[in-house]
Amino acid sequence: MRPRKYYNNKQIRPMVQNRRDADQLISASFKAFLLLGAMALRDEFGFGNARMSRWIVKMHDLLDSYKRGYVSIQDLHDTILEETGIDVNGLEL
Repeated sequence: MRPRKYYNNKQIRPMVQNRRDADQLISASFKAFLLLGAMALRDEFGFGNARMSRWIVKMHDLLDSYKRGYVSIQDLHDTILEETGIDVNGLEL
């Protein structure tokens, strides 16, 4: 299987008409991911207000680190693979 290529927000911008469109796309994708994740954490793992709030804060913190260039998607992928043995690329969607 060919490795997936990850794009950051600087790489996505040239793919869309302008920076505003790219930023809206990124924001909408992140919001959708947060909502899907929140539902899964609530429904499957019983997360309540406190743990859900901590998770959302952590997600925003990670997004900020990504936007500032402190961490890449590849870095996150490699860390998860190394620490848990889970290859996100290998998961069926």
